[in-house]
Amino acid sequence: MKHVIYFFVLFFIIISCNKKTNIPENIIPKNKIVSILVDMHLADATLNIMLLRQTKINYKPEDYYYTVLKKHNTDKQTFDRSIKYYSQDLVEYDKIYDEVLKQLSIIEGNLSKKEIKSNPNPKNKTNLKQVP
Repeated sequence: MKHVIYFFVLFFIIISCNKKTNIPENIIPKNKIVSILVDMHLADATLNIMLLRQTKINYKPEDYYYTVLKKHNTDKQTFDRSIKYYSQDLVEYDKIYDEVLKQLSIIEGNLSKKEIKSNPNPKNKTNLKQVP
């Protein structure tokens, strides 16, 4: 009898460790959802910059988001369903957002490098030399 109990315990341990990550067909794959979220945040940043600069926005904000979805060959319903699916597992959702933040940081770093190359001597540059 002990062997049967050990067998079942071992069986359940193996099953629980062998967590399937089969994503349903109607859900956007992780790598693609990361790309979409990165582009959504960039669209959001664009809108915020336009508002801060009081630039006239010719489109509704939703149009920017729909453009992102169209770029990635998906629609709002599929995107919303996918976000709902991934957000049910907060650990996995956190990993997705870690990757989003990583990619946004890379983009920000690349923009900073371009900015430095295009303007190596800005007027408001702080002189770091200390005067004795």
